[in-house]
Amino acid sequence: RPINNVTKINLIDVSIPINWYVFSGDYGTNYIDISHNGTHSVIMIDEGNYTSTQLINTLNTSASAVDISLDIVFSYNEINSKVSVKNNEPNPIQINWYYPMTDGSCGYAEGQKMDYNLGWLLGFRERSNLIETNQSITGTGLLNLKGFDYLFISLDDFVNNKPNQDLITNV
Repeated sequence: RPINNVTKINLIDVSIPINWYVFSGDYGTNYIDISHNGTHSVIMIDEGNYTSTQLINTLNTSASAVDISLDIVFSYNEINSKVSVKNNEPNPIQINWYYPMTDGSCGYAEGQKMDYNLGWLLGFRERSNLIETNQSITGTGLLNLKGFDYLFISLDDFVNNKPNQDLITNV
């Protein structure tokens, strides 16, 4: 029921439960596309939250699945928190970290973003990487198992009757 003629309002408390999956189809953070021998294969992991060991094991298991059967190995260095991928295939492979599988309205991807996808969480900042046979690459960023760091709330105070175009942060 709407409240009319409000002249003052105070925000006393906000409780936002943190109960979403970091690796999720909604965010596009549960798959990567790999091009090899002229075909595309999708490595998909189950939605959820993982430890570093669980995530690396799941990626390796998914890559070697019968329907994909790629000879690539994901590894994690606990000292520097970086993920590496080694190509043991007889041919080069291209890992497409950002590869929207569906288009939303206006041609934008639903879920996966250029700077928030499975590759980004693994520490890879390129859109894709070409890995030659018997070579490996290591992400430039650190493994991120917690997801996004900030939640922004924009409150429309109805001053000037237009949406808030400014972002005010507390550092």
